[in-house]
Amino acid sequence: MPVYALFPLLVRTLARWPVMALLAGSYVLIALTGTYRIAFMSFAGMGGKAHWLVPTFFPLLHLPLLVFGMALARLFLSGRRLSPRLHSAMLGVGVGLLVLIFAGAWLLPSWMRSATVLVPIFALVIFGGAGAGSSVKLLTLPIFLLLGEASYSMYILHIPLRHCWETLIAGVPELSLAPWLHFLLYFGFVVLVSVVVFRQVETPMRKWIAGRGRDSVPRAAVAMAG
Repeated sequence: MPVYALFPLLVRTLARWPVMALLAGSYVLIALTGTYRIAFMSFAGMGGKAHWLVPTFFPLLHLPLLVFGMALARLFLSGRRLSPRLHSAMLGVGVGLLVLIFAGAWLLPSWMRSATVLVPIFALVIFGGAGAGSSVKLLTLPIFLLLGEASYSMYILHIPLRHCWETLIAGVPELSLAPWLHFLLYFGFVVLVSVVVFRQVETPMRKWIAGRGRDSVPRAAVAMAG
């Protein structure tokens, strides 16, 4: 997403702001952009309901979400230390709420799956899980470490894979899945593809980039010494 190009500038600029103010301010903007996204884009003359991809993926509308994530990371790294049990409780509450919202999607109104609702719940999962390792030994198992490594692939791919999955399911007209089963199968599909991408694409690229970085250090050192 092009908005990530702003990350270095944001790090310097936002460091001057109190972390709680960043969390509150970015969350308000997340709620506003999520609720009035199409109206904002229509006002700017950049699409409307007929161009749903524009208001859905326009980079600047996702900037508050990036700021919220950066503020959450700052809070974890430099804020008051919480006990592993409290982190575990936050993780459990967050995961439980997500399961209820998505497994019961057919019973709940659509706004329950909006960014306004989901962002604080995912924040509970991320913030809670980040400090729950010593309390929840399950999180230190190799399979969960692998899922953590593959999480960026999941983040990048889950929307394109959703369209692939829906196309695949639509291709079998006689197939009728319960919403909870549909979600579980889609979730497994995303995890499987993301792990493959992590191992076969992301990991080799990391090694290649790291290798280039290591190769450049001796040459720079020799040049400075000469």
